[in-house]
Amino acid sequence: MKKWLAVELSLLTLLIGSKLLGYTLLTEWLWFFVFATFLRIVVALLLTKQTRYTSFLRYSVQFSSKDNLVNTSELLGKPKGI
Repeated sequence: MKKWLAVELSLLTLLIGSKLLGYTLLTEWLWFFVFATFLRIVVALLLTKQTRYTSFLRYSVQFSSKDNLVNTSELLGKPKGI
C-alpha cells in the first residue's frame, strides 16, 4: 500500500509540475494515470478496511501451515505419472 501511495504522490508532483510549466499534452496524459492509481488505492482500502478479506486470507494461510492437522501424504497417496 505504501508503494501505491508513493506512486500517487510522484504522479501528482509530475502533474502539478507539468501544469505549472505549461506542458498541456503531458498534463492530459497524467490525469489518466493519477485517476487510475487513485482508484486502485480506494479499492484496496475498501477491501482491507471493511471486509477484512485480505487479512482473513493471510490468517487462514498461516493457520493451516502452522497446525498441520491432516497428514497430506495419506490423502494424496503415491504420485501418479503424467
